Amino acid sequence: MNIVPVDRSNLCLAAAVHSASWQGSHREFCTAEFVALHTPEHQEAYIDRKMSEGSRFWMLTDPRPAGVVSVKDSLIEDLYVLPDRQNMGYGTALLRYAIGECPGMPALWILENNARARRLYEKEGFRETGNRKAVTGKLDEIELAPQIVYRIADPDDIGLMMRTRLDTLIAVNGLESDHLFGEDFLAAARKFFLEGDQETVLALAGDRPVGCATMCYLCLMPTFSHPTGQRARLMNVYTDGTWRRKGIAYHMVSLLIRRAWERGATEISLDATEAGRKLYRKLGFTDSGECMTLDAACRHDPDNRLNNREETT
Repeated sequence: MNIVPVDRSNLCLAAAVHSASWQGSHREFCTAEFVALHTPEHQEAYIDRKMSEGSRFWMLTDPRPAGVVSVKDSLIEDLYVLPDRQNMGYGTALLRYAIGECPGMPALWILENNARARRLYEKEGFRETGNRKAVTGKLDEIELAPQIVYRIADPDDIGLMMRTRLDTLIAVNGLESDHLFGEDFLAAARKFFLEGDQETVLALAGDRPVGCATMCYLCLMPTFSHPTGQRARLMNVYTDGTWRRKGIAYHMVSLLIRRAWERGATEISLDATEAGRKLYRKLGFTDSGECMTLDAACRHDPDNRLNNREETT
């Protein structure tokens, strides 16, 4: 399965897919004469015009062309799959690709009687916004947009917490998607989520987890700056690649910060990737050069100062 941009070199192929798919999906409620107007040539001119107006088109091939989709700003349109290639995951693949190409939270419009498309979009977390527009005297288009649900995970969510944690590690460390984690590591991660002093927030699009973040709580020796000794560390912040740049991480971390202050934490620390620094600075985090660390691995280093120090008085 491959998704490629539509340009002059493959425009006629994309138009043929668009034509056959459009005719198949509109035949039940449009006149035969109107359906017949949407020939490959007609749809080629349609796609060409839309691209000149700023829409971006993509075509899915596997290995022959099977579907198309377009995005303009954050509006998803023209998602069509050939009638004989439906129910094979192509519509889902095109939708997820289009979501990832939206600079903000996506939206789309469907005919109110398009039950097949509605099932696809609702599975991916889209819901009615309440906006409608008339197409004919008897038929409306309805707007759908993602409804992301944020909630604090509980022990019953251990499967989702483990899944998102492993997705985080795979993404951060550049691992293969089928990377095998050690049994000891998996057991320790599972135990932490079930027994550790932590709160994990899950972001869900429908039933699909698209983001997670975890606040770990620590009790250290009190200091003048932190008289209670209650501190927190933010970890495991991850958003599925399809859903990045849509404010999901900001919402998750904001929720955890509020809960940390409510629990009496006086400091929140984190390790930030370069890509994440903009988000954390927006939330008020600042860089600190105060911390020094000693890695347990260095105890096996023959040049380690701890093993080779000279006692002085």
